[in-house]
Amino acid sequence: MDGNVFGGALAIFLICLAIVVAVLWIFLPFAVFGTKDLLREILAELKRANDARDEAAGARPTARRLLGASRAGSDAGILNLDVVDIEVHGEAQLNSDGTSRQDIIARCREGEYIELVAEPDNPADPEAVKVCRKNGEQIGYLPRGSGFFHAAKAGTVTGYIGKIVGGEPGKPNRGIILTLRLR
Repeated sequence: MDGNVFGGALAIFLICLAIVVAVLWIFLPFAVFGTKDLLREILAELKRANDARDEAAGARPTARRLLGASRAGSDAGILNLDVVDIEVHGEAQLNSDGTSRQDIIARCREGEYIELVAEPDNPADPEAVKVCRKNGEQIGYLPRGSGFFHAAKAGTVTGYIGKIVGGEPGKPNRGIILTLRLR
């Protein structure tokens, strides 16, 4: 008799366990993946609001997150938070050693990898991030408040020159737009 009671209790336990696993198997993916689209919509709306605020204030946006087709070729309309296009600031300045950043940029090529160097001792901005070529030549800084200081300090962001603008009649100074990827 004890064997039948134990066997029956075990059967009931296994049936209950199977029901719980089946319910979780069905509903958990919807709970997790259903929020993904909502989060994308919220982030896209937040980006639009921030860009509108920056435009109204007359400031150029510090970081342009890519909407539409991502660089990885995923579906259009998906916000890709891992890849950011961002303008370099201070390209018209001279470096501390007297070298011209414009001359250095003239030697740069689109697709060239860069290094981001956190400068916590920078007197103008304690969260400054210096942008350098791989050979150490400085081409400028990331915009103040861009939020990449800690990632640069930890080495969790990589980047390359996405686009070089200017350097032509009417726009003699060159500018750089970096493409940064968080690891």
